[in-house]
Amino acid sequence: SLDPSATVGGQSQHQEELTWRLQHTPQPSYIPPFVTSIQPNTTASFPLRFRHASSYISPRIALVGDAAHVIHPLAGQGLNLGIGDVASLSSTIEYAVNHGMDIGDHLALEPYMTARYAANTKIGAMCDILHKLYNVPGNGPIPLVRSLGLGVVDRVPWLKGFIMKQAD
Repeated sequence: SLDPSATVGGQSQHQEELTWRLQHTPQPSYIPPFVTSIQPNTTASFPLRFRHASSYISPRIALVGDAAHVIHPLAGQGLNLGIGDVASLSSTIEYAVNHGMDIGDHLALEPYMTARYAANTKIGAMCDILHKLYNVPGNGPIPLVRSLGLGVVDRVPWLKGFIMKQAD
C-alpha cells in the first residue's frame, strides 16, 4: 500500500499514479456522455399500477417476471416475484424432463401456472392496495386508519411476521 503522505518530485504517489492512469487508459467508446440538462417537454412517464396476464402459459410459452405481472415498486416485490417465477418454472421443467414430458406442452407447464398465479395475484393486490392507501391525501379517515393499522402491525409480532412471510 502506498503511503499517501509520501511524495515523489513534489507530487503524492497517489496523485502520480492517478495522473499516469488517466494518460494511459483509453476512454471506452461505450460510456455514454453525462446528462447536464433536460429539454422542456421531453420527459414522459407511465402509470405505475398492478397488471396481470390472464394466463402465464400457452403451448411452448411461459411468461415470468414483468412479462407475467407488473406491480407497483412501492414494496420492492417485483424482483422477488420474478425470482419465484423462475424457480417454479425451473422445477416444473425439471419434473417434465424427468417424467418424459414435452416441456413446451400445456399440461407440462400447468403446475407452474397453478403455483405462481395465486401467489403473484395476492402480492400484487397487496402492493396495489398499499399504493392506493398511501395516495389518499389530507387528514381524513383513511390516513388515520392507515396510521392506526400500521401501528398495530408494528406492535403485534405474530401479525408482522405473518405479513413479512407473505412478502417473502
